[in-house]
Amino acid sequence: MAAPPPPGTPSAAVPPPPPLPPPSPPQNVNPALQYLGLGKFRAKIPSRNWLIFIGVVSTWTGLVVYDRREKKRAQAHWCSRVSHLAELPMSTKTLPRKITIYLAAPPGDGISAAREYFREYVKPVLVAAAVDYEVVEGRRGGEIRNVVGESVRRWRRTKGEPGRPAPGEEEEEVGAGESGMTPKNIREKYGITREVPDGDGGVMVVGRHTWKEFIRGTHEGWLGPPDSQVQLPPPSLPTGEGKPVKAAPRLPIPPSTVKPEGYHERSLPPTFPYEKDSLPVVSPVAVVPFPHLLGFLNTPFRIYRYLTQRHLADRVGRETAALCLGFSRPFHSFTPTPLAENGQATIVPNALRSVDGKANDGGGGHAGEVDVGCYPEEEQDWNKKYRVVPSDDELALPTKTVVKEGPNGEKVEEQVEDLSEQQRYQLSAKRDAKEWAGPIIVDGRIVRRLKRYDQAVVTPEAEFQIQ
Repeated sequence: MAAPPPPGTPSAAVPPPPPLPPPSPPQNVNPALQYLGLGKFRAKIPSRNWLIFIGVVSTWTGLVVYDRREKKRAQAHWCSRVSHLAELPMSTKTLPRKITIYLAAPPGDGISAAREYFREYVKPVLVAAAVDYEVVEGRRGGEIRNVVGESVRRWRRTKGEPGRPAPGEEEEEVGAGESGMTPKNIREKYGITREVPDGDGGVMVVGRHTWKEFIRGTHEGWLGPPDSQVQLPPPSLPTGEGKPVKAAPRLPIPPSTVKPEGYHERSLPPTFPYEKDSLPVVSPVAVVPFPHLLGFLNTPFRIYRYLTQRHLADRVGRETAALCLGFSRPFHSFTPTPLAENGQATIVPNALRSVDGKANDGGGGHAGEVDVGCYPEEEQDWNKKYRVVPSDDELALPTKTVVKEGPNGEKVEEQVEDLSEQQRYQLSAKRDAKEWAGPIIVDGRIVRRLKRYDQAVVTPEAEFQIQ
């Protein structure tokens, strides 16, 4: 073995290091950005987190933009189908056709939700057709029922039936104001008429809960007494200076004059229009869907509906266009019942029907059962407390006895309400449920003269379709 070289002996020569690359030419980078570290961006594939973020945001944006574009396209289509009505010539002394729209607060929510729904889906088509309309709102369950029943009772009193008029009804007929003339008198004086007589312009009902109240109010108006159920507000009491004025309590809604189970026991009034094939004031009618889903646990379903508003706009636009065009048909499956010798409709097995979206006679039924029981699927969106009919005991107002001092110094016992705010809210919800829960019960003598606006006039074979 060779001995190692002594120290200091030079080893093999080491190759020199390679030369450094020439410096890159200076780039046009803002010095401020360069000092912040922002001037060295280079094209590269996004990271996993960025890909997830970009994918989610772009997918959501695409779904929303597509749905809103198709929604506007659907509304523009139905507006174009009725826009020719706005171009028809009209005399300067002729008022346009007037439609009555019944709008009620959805179960569990306020009237603002119904107003927003009407402005977004229904109003554009009505404006395109240049149709006048009057909106009747119901903030609580039963208000629409009372208004519809009162309109029918008022019509019966104008035809000569004796009955207690509404407060202020006589003064309205005689005249009001300095001139002693009502708007109706002024129109008659100057020969101003409507294109369609008042009361025959048509009715629109928004939502199944409103439709239930409308049906009950129609039956109460024709089968109940002609006396008015309108109540006067309590007189305002004088208050001392500096004391806050308390808001007047809301009037209770008058109870039903006829129970649905007792329709078949009532006879029709003498002023019932047997010679007509439709009922005044309440016919023809268009029923518009109003799906309204609440609740945190229903968030996935609410997101789906938010991304598919185009289908709802198409359905509502179709119903509204049928109303504007004015072609109506009777409700299906209710054939005329034979008349008795005294002119009253006889009670036949199908004169009283409970319509909940399917036939109740066990024979499969006709599509008209769904026709009268409009949109039963909406009840699945309601809170369960609005789908159960409360008992009379649950609707009773709890009271307590309070001893007060009378005018002569004696002690007087008085019954006052014993309700907390939570109990008051629960009682209000139960009263609303009494109006909305349960099946729709109708009398064939009434329903066979109700008419519905026909969608067939706006649904030809090659019809506009939403994808």
